[in-house]
Amino acid sequence: MSTTLPVVRIHKLTGVDAFVVFDLDGAPNATGPVRAGDKILASSATELARSTTYAYASLGLQKSGASAGINAPEAERAAAIATFVAEVEKLTVDGTFLPDATKTVTTDDLATLRSHDPRAATDDDELMAQGAAAVLDALGIELADGRVVIEGFAPSSLPLVDVLARLDARIVAVGTAAGTVTNDAGFDPLELKQLMTEHGDASVTHLNGEPLPANRIFGVEADVLFAGSRLGALNDRSASFVRARTVVPTGPSPLTAKGFAILQQANVTVVPDFLVMAAPLAVAWGASDPATAIAGIVHEIVDEDEGIYLAACRRAETFMRTWRDTLPFGRPLAG
Repeated sequence: MSTTLPVVRIHKLTGVDAFVVFDLDGAPNATGPVRAGDKILASSATELARSTTYAYASLGLQKSGASAGINAPEAERAAAIATFVAEVEKLTVDGTFLPDATKTVTTDDLATLRSHDPRAATDDDELMAQGAAAVLDALGIELADGRVVIEGFAPSSLPLVDVLARLDARIVAVGTAAGTVTNDAGFDPLELKQLMTEHGDASVTHLNGEPLPANRIFGVEADVLFAGSRLGALNDRSASFVRARTVVPTGPSPLTAKGFAILQQANVTVVPDFLVMAAPLAVAWGASDPATAIAGIVHEIVDEDEGIYLAACRRAETFMRTWRDTLPFGRPLAG
């Protein structure tokens, strides 16, 4: 039986300038990232939560995405995070909000809440890389000697590099905030991993290839572009330069609505971010084997005329309607 409940709810904390966005209010569990900064917006938190909501629905789980923001200047951030953790503990105890660490709110910051969290610990980066590979395999995309590009190359990309190496793909370009570097012969995966570990964003300046401005990563010709450095990375400006045949997100909501429309008109296959994100959720809740589950979803919708992204959205929404009378407003696309 479906339940009539408000959809998005913003829970404001009392002891600190912070909030938690619940995408589907009243869900048995809501999970998602906690970020801290000078000004974390509820709108961006809602976009992060929306991707998780659709990932859960894709797996057939009656759960919601959530996302929290802690607003504090850097000098006061540690104290603000501690206050936040203490105040949300009661939400974690009853399963209402189960928080995930980020770059700004770490696993150590959330350590006192872990004992209340029923989820299995997961290596999200590894599982998302496996999920991406499962989608591509189900789509029949062969990566042996295929040209792949990694936008937003970061330490979180290292499991993806391993997966691509096992598939004999050629990583012909990587991009960080410091720039883009290309090499048609493909970069050595071990060198990529070593330089990223040693130099971070500056790793691109140590690679043997053609240096380019950071935003030129989108225009590199490729079979697959892995993208997800930030929300809305593929927008109405960058999407028009994409020369890849398939775009695979490596993070939540890397496309804006306009960016998606541009790619769709250009016949670029856009893999839903929430299908890739479903892999760690499946393992965390012991719901299913992630590769099998994700491949099954793709096989189910791959022949839909509207394309895999919209078909996956409709499939997730069909499940949500089995237990909700009202769906969240807007699909997992950045504003």
